[in-house]
Amino acid sequence: DAIQYVEGYALDEFAAGRWGLRPATSQRVGLLLDAAIEEELVLRHLQAADAARATLGVCVSAYTITDESLGVEIEMSPAGVSWGTLRRPDTLLDAARRLIRAGVADELRLCL
Repeated sequence: DAIQYVEGYALDEFAAGRWGLRPATSQRVGLLLDAAIEEELVLRHLQAADAARATLGVCVSAYTITDESLGVEIEMSPAGVSWGTLRRPDTLLDAARRLIRAGVADELRLCL
């Protein structure tokens, strides 16, 4: 009954035979929220987490907001391919470490 999530890059690596996948043994999810997002969007992310908790049984155990903006930059090619970069990845790592050290999450999700 547990939800298994695999993002695109991991699926590519699995399909190429470079990675193996196994079910998670624990699914305490921690949310990392970028300090640059609007207060209303923070609320929407938290409401989505509450909905996942209520309807799917996902254990969203905690969230934290980064100390400063991550400096997200999103670009798009003329062909419509998009990508992004972070100007301050260390800020993201600091927030992730806070959740991990607090022992409240086994998995982390980033909300930009």
